[in-house]
Amino acid sequence: MFDEIDTIAFNIKQLDDFDLAYHSDYMGTEGLWGFKNEKGEVVCSPKFLFEPICCGKNYIVCVGTGWEHYDELPDGKIWSKEMHWGLINSKFEAIIQLEYDEVECLSNQEYNDNDVIIPNDIDYFVCRKYLNNNENFHVEVEVRDSKNNLIISGYSDVDYMIFYNQLVVYKNRDRRGNFDDSGYSGVYDLLLDKEIIAPNKYYEIEIVDHNLFIVSNDVENALYGTLINEKGKIIGEEKNWKQVCQTSRNKSKYKYEASAMDGKYYVFNIKDNNIESVIYVTGGKEYKLATSTLILAIGHSSRDTFYKIYDKGLNMESKNFSVGVRVEHLQKDINFAQYGDKTKLQLPPAEYKLVYHDKDTGRSCYSFCMCPGGTVMASSSEENTIVTNGMSVFKRDGTNANSAILVNVTPADFSSNSPLAGIDFQKDLEEKAFIAGGKNYYAPIQKLGDYLNNTLSCEFGKVKPTYLPGTTFYNLNNIFPAFVNITMKNAFLQFDKQIHGFANPDTLLTGVETRSSSPVRILRNEMLMSNVNGIYPCGEGAGYAGGIMSAAVDGIKCALASMKNNM
Repeated sequence: MFDEIDTIAFNIKQLDDFDLAYHSDYMGTEGLWGFKNEKGEVVCSPKFLFEPICCGKNYIVCVGTGWEHYDELPDGKIWSKEMHWGLINSKFEAIIQLEYDEVECLSNQEYNDNDVIIPNDIDYFVCRKYLNNNENFHVEVEVRDSKNNLIISGYSDVDYMIFYNQLVVYKNRDRRGNFDDSGYSGVYDLLLDKEIIAPNKYYEIEIVDHNLFIVSNDVENALYGTLINEKGKIIGEEKNWKQVCQTSRNKSKYKYEASAMDGKYYVFNIKDNNIESVIYVTGGKEYKLATSTLILAIGHSSRDTFYKIYDKGLNMESKNFSVGVRVEHLQKDINFAQYGDKTKLQLPPAEYKLVYHDKDTGRSCYSFCMCPGGTVMASSSEENTIVTNGMSVFKRDGTNANSAILVNVTPADFSSNSPLAGIDFQKDLEEKAFIAGGKNYYAPIQKLGDYLNNTLSCEFGKVKPTYLPGTTFYNLNNIFPAFVNITMKNAFLQFDKQIHGFANPDTLLTGVETRSSSPVRILRNEMLMSNVNGIYPCGEGAGYAGGIMSAAVDGIKCALASMKNNM
């Protein structure tokens, strides 16, 4: 019944070792396509009109009957009156329903901080419907991701997309028009859900940063262009900015150029590998403070400073840190689990410290910063991000107990080898949480029972959230990488054995907590000095402490070291 085929039509490693199954006798046509496993067994009977197209671990497929040739369509392709395209997964379940006239996987390239193309872990698809209303042929276009989320709609067509964090550069072209240089580029902000630059003015757009773009209408030399900000204001003369990008250490150079015009920034001067001065620019005026010693006592969220000192040549490396959620229980339940019958005594609100080592993932999961009778806090330090933390007032008399539940991540988990790659890992989770919360600084929240079962309900049980300004029900499984979800789920079940009721289905999880410690370490020598003489990185932000007390001690050590070295 099935003909043998000589080659596998797509990447086996990505597709769970599926071969194509081919049925050669279907209505006198060229046949239908299905799937066979590595044993040669048919696991999906042939029913697809064309060879399934590989997209990561998913497949673009087509079903239908009754082929017909339409000469007026582009490229003279063969279509069917009942030809339906969509996307299926490795279980042959429809992700994008088979209801489109064409589904195309976009070129989803992404650039890292060193301007090197890296794979994007999310596939995006152009889903087209061809409409012929009163002989007026036109196209309806939707861009969807591999989870069937609608990303962009309402354009005549999208030819390609290039991603830079939450920004998307795309070509908007008329399907019936030319496919040459007639198409204009636009920029879409996925977080803000709006166009930054409309596709009606520039032929080519290069993203420099979230608020800086190279724009050009020179077809032959598209990247020889003008530097503009997100409001369209010209802030740099016409030149080959692309070459400047490639020759600079990273794109942070442009952050400073833009800031000098619109705001303020700090930077320091280095001469002969010695700190010479610190410069403060504000309101178009520059203030210089001469110094031979600079103690960098920065916090673990000082991302702007990390970028600046990296640009200045200080040696840095990425380091381990942890990410996870804030968990909330009723404080009385924690008290009973910890004290038992002794809860009738005048004992302080109970606390806990929990650690779990997962054999499946090789990761650790632990409680951190437990807050008896406390509240979950909003701790975002950047726009369009959600970061949570916890606190208790002096009386510790709140209804809920909360704690961070965190899983360790390492540089091997990051998307690049850049010393700043850990920041990108954090920001990705924080931006996803912002979107999940509704883009209004509400935090995504889920009951533990739903999280464990990968489901979602929209009613609270006995535990109510304390996070302000508010919360939105969301499946947190969709925010974290698989290894974080697996480790946390196993940890909750283990913690329940240590503290009875810890994994109660009504327990609340609020996402995300990402700032457990610094994602970078500023390297220093035995004199506690960086590779630039006179600069002493210290504390939690420098990667040498993990809390208030240890940061304070490290600060004292650096101060003493600077005094000793200057004697």
